[in-house]
Amino acid sequence: MILPAVTRRSRFWFAAFVVWFVVLWFLSSSPPPSPPGPKIPQIDKVLHFGYYFGGAGILSAALFLLRRDPRLGWDVIHLLTLFLLTTTGAIDEWHQSWYPFRSGNDAIDLAADFFGAFTGTLLFRRFSHLLQEPPPPGGRPLREPRPPPPAGKNKYGGSAKKSCQPFPDHSKRPPWIVSA
Repeated sequence: MILPAVTRRSRFWFAAFVVWFVVLWFLSSSPPPSPPGPKIPQIDKVLHFGYYFGGAGILSAALFLLRRDPRLGWDVIHLLTLFLLTTTGAIDEWHQSWYPFRSGNDAIDLAADFFGAFTGTLLFRRFSHLLQEPPPPGGRPLREPRPPPPAGKNKYGGSAKKSCQPFPDHSKRPPWIVSA
């Protein structure tokens, strides 16, 4: 599956995360929706999980594409995403406590936010290959393979012969070796 080129830019995903955050702030400031049909207990925990699951995917994509250093691995992306989204969840719970029609400071909601973010980062890692550059047409490699080294030379240009002798001329010893 090939995604549009714009999705391979971290700016796109950071903009999507800002939209995600603005929608979260708006939803936290408004009365909770009451969908028609039977009332399902604790459905808000499922909604918290799902919303933070999506937010983790968006933020993980932004951080994945932002990394310039290959040493910035998945552990850093996971921890940074979890930290930022759990902090966002705590601020969201505090924000909800200022509105009479909302119940803020709910630890179970914050736990649902955390587990949604945790699951979202893990699932994004599984599908992160979709954001990488596609191979060129014809299935050719992105780089041409290196030619083999010339005969008698290793890949660094040195001699292919291996020598186990540290000093080829045994009559000369380094000054730190004292003869017995």
